[in-house]
Amino acid sequence: MDLQAIFSYVALPLLVVLGLWATWAKEKKTYDKKKREAAKNGWTYRRFDRKLHRKYRYLPFVDGGSLRATHVMRGEYRGRPLTMFTLQFSTEEYVDRGRSGDDDLDNDGNRDTHRVKHRYGVVAVGLPAPLPDFDLQAKKASAKPSRPQRLLRNVIGAVGGMVNDSVHTATVETGDEVFDKAFEIWSPNPERIRELLTPTVRTWLLKSDKAKKYTVRCTGDEIVTWGTGTDTAIGKVKANYLNDLLDQLPADQLWGPPPA
Repeated sequence: MDLQAIFSYVALPLLVVLGLWATWAKEKKTYDKKKREAAKNGWTYRRFDRKLHRKYRYLPFVDGGSLRATHVMRGEYRGRPLTMFTLQFSTEEYVDRGRSGDDDLDNDGNRDTHRVKHRYGVVAVGLPAPLPDFDLQAKKASAKPSRPQRLLRNVIGAVGGMVNDSVHTATVETGDEVFDKAFEIWSPNPERIRELLTPTVRTWLLKSDKAKKYTVRCTGDEIVTWGTGTDTAIGKVKANYLNDLLDQLPADQLWGPPPA
């Protein structure tokens, strides 16, 4: 038996087993860490949630298959309901081996692809009473909306249409020139959003570094934000931003005073 045959029958399966073990060990370490962090904060923890991913598949970064919600933490944070989890999916992407490489090693006439996993940390904070759907984010350097932005506009429009066929999503202008140059907002209910974004709120958003970084999406009963960071500490940064924003909104006019 030659060395190639030995490698095929012995070494290759062993490498596969070692790779699977390393993946399992890494996931187990993350699982144990997340579980401890949830307990420390008085939250519940589930390694997987087989239904939660369906609720958030509308998020603009979702683009692929095998969508799953993992490391799900639920509880209360700063007096409001909190859901924090990792939303992951996978995509098939082309292999790029550069100028000297061959992108079609199997010679089937097509460029080779490989499966890439994507993970996003999602944080949702519950509202004491419904708010109109909206999407709020800092404007980017390019005036042309990205694919996720266009998708999000369509989603908001569809949600608004389901609630009221005569209502369509719109870009919300507050009339504050400085703010409108810095932020873009979409909602099927522009008038209500203008009531929310008082001068105090707009000033606070303009000064907030987190507002420049994170998109906020309101789905009526909660506000949501996300990012590529999946650590619990980063999740708390997002949760604090969402709670700070809620504390700035004119709560006494729209849904009653914020929790103590």
